[in-house]
Amino acid sequence: MPLEKARDQAELLQRLRKSRHEYQKGMLKWLGSDPAGIIQMKAALAALELSDGPGSASAFWRNSLALLEALAKGDIAVDGAIKRLCARIDGELRNLQEGSSEVAEPLMHDLLEHLARSRRRAHQLVHLAPSGGTILTKTLYDIYLAEAGDHLDSLEREIRPGLKLPPTAEVCLAADSLGGISDTIGQRPIKDLAFALGHALARMSRLAATPDDAGQALLGQVLRALREMTADIAAQRQPEAEASLIAALDAVGQTPSPRAGNGPGRLDPSQAG
Repeated sequence: MPLEKARDQAELLQRLRKSRHEYQKGMLKWLGSDPAGIIQMKAALAALELSDGPGSASAFWRNSLALLEALAKGDIAVDGAIKRLCARIDGELRNLQEGSSEVAEPLMHDLLEHLARSRRRAHQLVHLAPSGGTILTKTLYDIYLAEAGDHLDSLEREIRPGLKLPPTAEVCLAADSLGGISDTIGQRPIKDLAFALGHALARMSRLAATPDDAGQALLGQVLRALREMTADIAAQRQPEAEASLIAALDAVGQTPSPRAGNGPGRLDPSQAG
């Protein structure tokens, strides 16, 4: 074997060993429920550049990368079959180390079948038309609505007429979490109102303040608005901003000393300035 070819072969084997090791480390993370593992697996395959060029072997590696990309996006449900398929891709890396580049036809068939399913799933898009919003897959859309509903339920359990405040850390976190997930999908109207509510609740908590009737009315109005906004998302409508409610919430807790007549430890948001 010519020296240059031998060096190329040695370099390829070294790259294969390194990439396979990275792929296996990523797979262990992924099997341990760490989503970063899929990214590591994909990077390990991409580093080998096996998908370049024509031929069935190159097509297999291109499709393997596409499969890992679909997994990273959540377009493929993780089950025993997909885990075994990822392990079989590792087996093909081992075969390459041993000098074989042939890919078994059943493996290619299974790979293509899973990819076809992922593409059908990825095309089930929810087309919100909001400026600044995000076009979501059906999966992410359902996840957002479920989480938003949970956070609103937590808020409504504590913020209701006759319930004693100051707010707890849990209710402040629920408001901030609703704002955070809304920000993630580009829904600024919900994000802004939820964050304003979270900040107002946090200020009230620090002051050990409880709202009077006017304050309770404001908080109830905010919660109804947030429910209506998430209902708009469920109906694939863009919610409108609530600037006046945000301004009212921004005034809550800004005056440390309540006005005379409110009683100690009570805060009237309509009078805060």
